[in-house]
Amino acid sequence: MEPRRVQNEAMVEACRELYFKYGGREHRRIEAEMRAQGWTKFHRRYLTPRYRNGRLERPGWVDRFKWNEQSERRAKAWVRRAARRLATFEKWLEASTPGMKWTAPHHVHICKQLGKITRGETKRLMLFVPPRHGKSELVTIRYSAWRLAKEPGLKII
Repeated sequence: MEPRRVQNEAMVEACRELYFKYGGREHRRIEAEMRAQGWTKFHRRYLTPRYRNGRLERPGWVDRFKWNEQSERRAKAWVRRAARRLATFEKWLEASTPGMKWTAPHHVHICKQLGKITRGETKRLMLFVPPRHGKSELVTIRYSAWRLAKEPGLKII
């Protein structure tokens, strides 16, 4: 009886790791990976509660082992880390495009002006830079993506 209990605990632990890896989603993928690991009796239904005639018959593993509380803590920590990564456009630019350098004097000046727009100090900005100097890549693509990541409801023209 004891070896079976240890085996079940190992299966639950393996499932928990996959559950957090996929953020509590993609139950089919969790099932496929569990079976690939050798847990042939695992089914994705174990994760969700089972109801019969409107009554709870069996709680799912998520509720039974209180994974939601852990996932909430992890989600909050992830949001804090993401907020630090998105804190300034320059930090985000370095992290999102490691192969590109944005340290040229005109890029630094453009970033300062974009910072004013972000803070609300400037409403409009016109850039007059020769072709092939990165203004479209920096402003239209990168800055727009960063602002939308920070403020998903923002409207950008």
